[in-house]
Amino acid sequence: MDLGVTVRVHCQFAHYVTFVVYLKAMRLLTWNLERSTPRVQQAQLDLLATLKSDIEDLTEPGRVSAFEGSDCSVVFSDPHRDNGESWVLIRGHPVRECEFDIPYDRMAAAATARVGYTDLLIYGSVLPWRAGPSQASDIFDLPAKGVPSAAVYGAWLTAQLRDIEKLTKRYPKHHLIWMGDFNVTVQPPHKYHLAAGSKMVIEAMRALGLRVVNANSPHHNPQLHTIDLICVPLSFAKVVSDHRGNGKGDPKLSDHLLYYVDIEAPSQDEG
Repeated sequence: MDLGVTVRVHCQFAHYVTFVVYLKAMRLLTWNLERSTPRVQQAQLDLLATLKSDIEDLTEPGRVSAFEGSDCSVVFSDPHRDNGESWVLIRGHPVRECEFDIPYDRMAAAATARVGYTDLLIYGSVLPWRAGPSQASDIFDLPAKGVPSAAVYGAWLTAQLRDIEKLTKRYPKHHLIWMGDFNVTVQPPHKYHLAAGSKMVIEAMRALGLRVVNANSPHHNPQLHTIDLICVPLSFAKVVSDHRGNGKGDPKLSDHLLYYVDIEAPSQDEG
């Protein structure tokens, strides 16, 4: 059966022994699609279809219409007023939009879902990258003299954490899942990425009671670890973690690898 049961056995001296039984594994996936062309977008969709994920967090998907279909539902961040593109798209079977307003420049989206017997609150986001102020001036409206990278990263991370705080109060019985392009690694080396940002993310996960289950997965640069993170509650058990890239001779799908994990949720939290 998909539904696990937590069994409590009454023992001598009024002690209880708790056996935690986990539910059937769910598959979580994150991938930065880099606003691909329609031809590449179709190849991306074909690959996603083979993996049969329960929840997908797709960052920089471009126009979201290609990802809408009868076999799944989508929630996406506010589209740009000019080009109609979104920063984040959450897709699943099904996902529901949260009753919560997230502005375009937050680069985030939130959704709820029930996978098996587990209620999830999914927050998908993109966090600042070093070249962000020059590449996305509509997002990073900064003074001409510039602002230190750590200050920019901290400001956006703090805003996203405020979202999450409000959302978790609104959906207190849901398990928080945070996925997306964090643009920092949480495992050294921090070469090419903001070390101060890594420390901020590690501290944020500790405060939220989350862990990064794909922290040791490779970056497309073999010297580094992934910056596209999947973060789940400490009580969840990882079954498998994997990634996909461009196969030999295949068309380039993205500069980012695709990451997915199979995760088991406990049948009930222990208090």
